[in-house]
Amino acid sequence: MQEAGSCAVYVAIAPNNDVVGFYTISPHHLQHNVVSKTGVADDVQGTYTALLLGRMAIDNNYSGKSWRSAGNSRQGPLLLHAAILHAAQLSREVGARLLYVEAKNDRLIDWYSSQGFIPFPSKCNVRQKKLILDLHKVDIE
Repeated sequence: MQEAGSCAVYVAIAPNNDVVGFYTISPHHLQHNVVSKTGVADDVQGTYTALLLGRMAIDNNYSGKSWRSAGNSRQGPLLLHAAILHAAQLSREVGARLLYVEAKNDRLIDWYSSQGFIPFPSKCNVRQKKLILDLHKVDIE
């Protein structure tokens, strides 16, 4: 995917040089009428420039484990936090407003929601797997 220029892949490496996990970021856009229904932002007409958190994964050897040097935080939230900070920095360089993700299942909808993402409104009582985060509200200092 990265070779084709469709995304950039970022890899988290442990001190022993193991791959802990990875995430991808690529440019994206979202229609104003969809974003405005989330209540996250409503100040742009047309489309919002966004960054897509396309794929994110933790190696099974590290999944569910805490990282002592990071205050015993779990690997998933640490990697997502790194991706959010990175996306926020990129957003200031390229003018993107939102970080967009599509959860693979209901468990991940809840997990992304617990990390600050806002799900799109439900349709026909079906949970929406599309979520966004306002990158203007992320403190990168």
